Order: sequence, then C-alpha cells, then structure tokens
Amino acid sequence: MEIINILCTPDDNYIPYCGIMLTSLFENNKDLNICVYVMCEHLEEKSIADLKWLSEHYNVDLNFIIVNKETFKECPIRTGDHVSIAAYYRLIASNVLPAHINKILYLDCDIIVNGSIKELYNYNIEGFAFGAIVDEAFFDSSKYERLCYDKQYSHINSGVILFNIDYWRNNHIAAKCLEYISRYPERVKFHDQDTINAVLHKEIKLLPIKYNLQTGFLLTDYSKHFEKEMVEILEAAKEPVIIHYTGVSKPWYKDSKHPYTKRFLYYKSMSLWKDYPLIKNRASIYNRFIQIRNEIIWFLGIKKRPKSYIIDKQP
Repeated sequence: MEIINILCTPDDNYIPYCGIMLTSLFENNKDLNICVYVMCEHLEEKSIADLKWLSEHYNVDLNFIIVNKETFKECPIRTGDHVSIAAYYRLIASNVLPAHINKILYLDCDIIVNGSIKELYNYNIEGFAFGAIVDEAFFDSSKYERLCYDKQYSHINSGVILFNIDYWRNNHIAAKCLEYISRYPERVKFHDQDTINAVLHKEIKLLPIKYNLQTGFLLTDYSKHFEKEMVEILEAAKEPVIIHYTGVSKPWYKDSKHPYTKRFLYYKSMSLWKDYPLIKNRASIYNRFIQIRNEIIWFLGIKKRPKSYIIDKQP
C-alpha cells in the first residue's frame, strides 16, 4: 500500500491542537498507510510522549525531525504575530526529510480533517513546486503589490500544501526561499505564506477549495465579482474535506462562534486532549462582537448575508 506522508510543525503550545488535528486525520483515513513527520526545534518530553501515544493508538508511523533554529535567524517574527518561528520550518522540509520521500502533505495545526485525503494526495503535481488552495483574501491587491508579482498568478494559503519534494530538491527551492526572506524581510508580513507566493507563484498547481475551506470563505460574499469561486465555496461548505480555522477565530476559544466549532469539539472529544481546557481569550469577546454586529447589519439589509455563512446549520 502506498505510504501517505504527512508533515506538521508544532511547538509545545500547539501540541494539543496538532494532536486533535491528527486525530481527525486518522479517524477519517483508517484505510490509508499514513506516516507522520513532525519538524520541531525542541519539544517537551510530555509533548513527545503524547504524540507517540497517539501514533501507537492508531498504528501510524511517527518520526521527529529536529531543525536548527539558527537556520531561521533572518526570518521575521514581529510583535503581535500569532505564530512562532515554527511557521517557517516547512520551507526547508526538502532539505531535512529522508531521501526516499518525494511528496508530502503539510497540514497546519488549526485544521480539522473532515474526510478522506486520498484523492488530494494523489493529485498530479509533476512539474509544479506544490499544490495548494487559493487564499481567502486572494482578491486583495495589496498582497500582490507588496510581494511584487502579477495578480494573474493568484495567491495561495499555506495551511495545506502538497509538496513536490523532488522539485524542491532539484531546483534548490529552500535556499531560494531563505534568500528571499534575507533580501526582502519588509515584504514578508505573513511569514512562509508570503515567501512561497513571492518565490513560486508561477510554479503552483491550484487545488479545490474543499481541501482548505478557510474561515474567510464563510464570511465573505464573493458572488459579485467571483461567481465561479462562490459556486465552488458553496459546494465545499456542504461537506469540506479539510476545515481551516484561519485568523483569530479559533474553535478552542470559549464561546467560539466559528461555523464549524462543533466539528472541532467532536474530534477533540475523542482525542487524548478531550479534557484540555478551552481558552478564555480576548479574541473570543471580539469575535462575539463582530458576530452580533454582522447579524444586525444583515437584518437591517445594510449588507447581504453571505450564502456561504452556515453558522448553526452544521450537524
């Protein structure tokens, strides 16, 4: 049976969410031969033990790859950023993964895998650096202006990436990415995502939105200018294969109003981290305010309620 290689890059703070993500992956893909690679600079013994327990429970091969933090010394992490330096680790995956691996699926920790990834993994990405899904803010012209490339190439989200590792090795992509960051740190606002879009925008295969249904897709009405994308979003929202809780609206906040919070809590309840406490966070208060504001705006007819906004309609 073909081995399905999975990559994740958590730090200790994100181990519970990484574990819940992996639980959802394993629960929905029991027919696949999965091998997980965890890239990290350091993890506490408990974090390692918990991930090992998870892999043994599902009979999944688990490997840890230690990276040198100094490799990323020129990679900017600014005050207020919601990520750590680990966001950049995936950029050097081709350099540190075992030589026999030629393809791997990277998954962010703020994700729930809601179905089979077999079809996603088997996409033909020959001749491309990777396959990925368009970003929820692909229409934002400022992204292209800041990164200095043409809008015709679109802008992808880096939370779900099907890496063509052979392509990266043969074309020395990791070195090109680090060189770009060193040369243009002021352009790199969104870390690895900005980097790979800037360096590789001509070498990306776009994949269906159902494999990375981001929060913004559920809150934005694309129908006026992007009818094709809107049709795909509506179809994806019915039964997304991968749900990506982008932005500050995380489902592990108390009183989360994310449309797919129940899906996250479902997989949390069957995981090793079922008793891990939800977080009381300023963002949850802010998100509640935004939710109430939106409901008022929609009720008064000031703005049209997005067709993709499926709050409280999930099973």
